[in-house]
Amino acid sequence: MSQAYVLLGTENEYLLVLKLIDEKAVCKIIDELYNSRVPFIKELAAELEKSLHDDGSRRDPSKTGSKNKSKSPNGNNSGRRKTKDT
Repeated sequence: MSQAYVLLGTENEYLLVLKLIDEKAVCKIIDELYNSRVPFIKELAAELEKSLHDDGSRRDPSKTGSKNKSKSPNGNNSGRRKTKDT
């Protein structure tokens, strides 16, 4: 299943949204953009490729967040503490 639509951003920019299940389809779209003769479309392909392989990728939530868990708000050293009953 795939979906695509255009949103108007908060700063009057246009946001293209492609919702695809298959990573191969995403790579195929990026490859097609790379084959364009239009310079800004080739630059867009490079940005998409970089975003696809970014360590902070939104494709896999386990890859996001701080690598140092001792300083991370999601680490074991933070959060609510149990208090003694009074």
